[in-house]
Amino acid sequence: MEQRRAVRFPLRVPVIFRWENQTSVGRTRDISIAGVFATCDTLPPVGTALSLEVHIPPLERNTPQSLYLEAAGKVIRVEAGEEYSGFAATAPFALHEVMPGHFATHPY
Repeated sequence: MEQRRAVRFPLRVPVIFRWENQTSVGRTRDISIAGVFATCDTLPPVGTALSLEVHIPPLERNTPQSLYLEAAGKVIRVEAGEEYSGFAATAPFALHEVMPGHFATHPY
């Protein structure tokens, strides 16, 4: 049974997620205003509270504009398979414009 609260859109962009004393990097598989599915090598357990930053590159060529979504969320599902591993999280996102140098120290 479908339990999503909002329509998800396929989007494959970098995501940084943090929980407890860990930071990891992955890529979104799909995203909505209320949640995300991220593919990654390091899987936080179901029920884990985490923070997420989803990095959206410029939408047009030769445009310095870059945005990111930020949320505090909770892991609701983990999938570990041969093709990919990842997790779904509820996360009400807030949109921010990237300030110069903001992501200079993040691990891509």
